[in-house]
Amino acid sequence: MGKMSIFKSVHEVFEDKDEVKHAKISIEQSYVNQETTVASFLEELDAPSFEDVRTPGCIFVNGEASASLVTPESLDVNVFVGQKVGSVVGCFCPPHRGHYSMVAALGKQLDIVLLKTVNYSTDSRHGTPLEHTMATWIKWCATIPNTKFFIFWSVWNSWVEESVPADVDGVYMHVSIEDESQRQKLMDEAKQYNFSQYKNVSKSKHRLIVQTRTGSVSATEFVRALKDDAVSVDECVSRFVPEEIGTSAGRAYVQHIRDTYGKQLSVKRVLASHLLLLLI
Repeated sequence: MGKMSIFKSVHEVFEDKDEVKHAKISIEQSYVNQETTVASFLEELDAPSFEDVRTPGCIFVNGEASASLVTPESLDVNVFVGQKVGSVVGCFCPPHRGHYSMVAALGKQLDIVLLKTVNYSTDSRHGTPLEHTMATWIKWCATIPNTKFFIFWSVWNSWVEESVPADVDGVYMHVSIEDESQRQKLMDEAKQYNFSQYKNVSKSKHRLIVQTRTGSVSATEFVRALKDDAVSVDECVSRFVPEEIGTSAGRAYVQHIRDTYGKQLSVKRVLASHLLLLLI
């Protein structure tokens, strides 16, 4: 695979805002896309490349039905009428059973879930890139019944929320609480960030789904195990991979990460482009 540039210029993306000068991110960022699964899939769908992650588009997954590309031109807003629509945002690098359990639980409460990732930097949080996050969720969401998923390759795109009609049952935002002292702050930020995007939906239909996260699996723990040769594939599967995808698929998932991204996996929280969200 050839090189693909996520951000040819940080300054170009953020219109030379002064705050960008304080971000320790190289202006030129490029990497080699090693996730052939999603690359070929998007190519077959004639999807836009990840050259500009703000490109409007997402992948629609409806149960075991085949996934499809959705653009602003092809979106049928009638799919939202009378439905409970919610969104969840995370890094998901790499996705693990904790992420899956959270999304599956939301699927039981909602009819439609908008799944957005902030893993789009060259320096991804733990070393697995955007393409891997996308490829994984396309497969995993297909195993969650009775829920429709819109999977985005960027948190920037709000075109779906802006298109949601007024006659939905309600719009929801998922908030994960790990530090109770941060509960109100996180809830306020979620309201400010998420609900303002639903331009057609009245405040009376805004809802939060708050989850207290205790003893959950972390991506850091998963990556640490992946990097440790003493931890077997089967142990990684039993601890970090959702049972719902099956043992064989779980082994293939773990081995794929080790074989493809092993050298670049990191337990450090690398400063990534998504942190610039705090600056604008």
